[in-house]
Amino acid sequence: MSNGYSLESVCSLIVDCEHKTAPAAAPGSEYGYSIGTPNLRMGRIVYDSAKRVDRVTYEAWTARAIPQRNDIILAREAPVGEVGLVDGETPICLGQRTVLLRPDRQLVSPRYLHYRLLMPEIQELMRMRSEGSTVAHLNVADIRRLDLGVLPQISVQDAVSQILGSLDDKIIVNDRIREVSSSLLRCYSDVLHWDVSRVRKLSEVIELRYGKALKATDRTPGDVPVFGGNGISGSHDTPLVSGPGIIIGRKGANAGSVSWSQKDFWPIDTAFYVESKGEGLPLEYLFFLLQRVDLRGVVGDSAIPGLNRETALSLGVSLPETDSVTRFVEFVRPMLQRQQAAEEESRSLMELRDALLPKLMSGEIRVKDAERVVEEAV
Repeated sequence: MSNGYSLESVCSLIVDCEHKTAPAAAPGSEYGYSIGTPNLRMGRIVYDSAKRVDRVTYEAWTARAIPQRNDIILAREAPVGEVGLVDGETPICLGQRTVLLRPDRQLVSPRYLHYRLLMPEIQELMRMRSEGSTVAHLNVADIRRLDLGVLPQISVQDAVSQILGSLDDKIIVNDRIREVSSSLLRCYSDVLHWDVSRVRKLSEVIELRYGKALKATDRTPGDVPVFGGNGISGSHDTPLVSGPGIIIGRKGANAGSVSWSQKDFWPIDTAFYVESKGEGLPLEYLFFLLQRVDLRGVVGDSAIPGLNRETALSLGVSLPETDSVTRFVEFVRPMLQRQQAAEEESRSLMELRDALLPKLMSGEIRVKDAERVVEEAV
């Protein structure tokens, strides 16, 4: 294939989103998902936090084009350049600040184009094109003109896509394992809390300890997760707290969120970590108990949202019989361990994918060599 391929030249369709927010579906009327920029992360569509829409809204928001399998959704803003490949199994419509791309299969493999758009050079090009406004965003005209550079033959595109795709497919399997086990654990937790035997203040059950600041520039590469107000924010070689443990967002958009670490971890100063006290309840049980407490409901609404420690500890909690808690922990402990193992494997696979992507695209590494590396990983 020749030089000078623009994104428009390899797509049979490029459709902008509706420039208004889709209304959320009323309970019981959910039909599909509205996929906005927050739902495009690390090259994938994340449904967990996507807004549900009813059929009427879905049909109105897909009047220009119905997203199909192997279409690509591209974020025009916040952040620019995130992409996700449509699986065709779930009805979706475009949320605000997104664009639908339909690859021309005669010219480009859809999955290859998806990975091409994730290349550091293309991401940087989109970022540069988006600058110059108060809120960085890409115009549809800029998206159409986006220079993809040299594209290989379709057979090579398919081979590259298969290698990188095998890593993403394994990540998707791990995600489904996590989702199914999380759903099962939530159901068990709901059943457990029908059996309420006593009520306590949270301060009688746990202690909230402050994390310790650890700037990104002060971190040493390692496998210890670093937790902030928005969950995992990096890694370090030395833990502050022995795992397993519970981390609660103290400041930021996710203040009041509850996270679990199976291994030793470092909570920074925008997070709390939890210690059991009084009742001596296991941390595995407390993790699910704290998810049931409305911590987000007591987050302050200042410019920087924050969870007040004293206010949180003053909340009341209902506790079941001790024997019930013991049986619950015996059930959930191995499942939490399996979840953590799947998440760690997914992070390693994503790192491998991101390392191979530019090398495969540039020809720095041969397809055969990359195949051997991936076979060892999966």
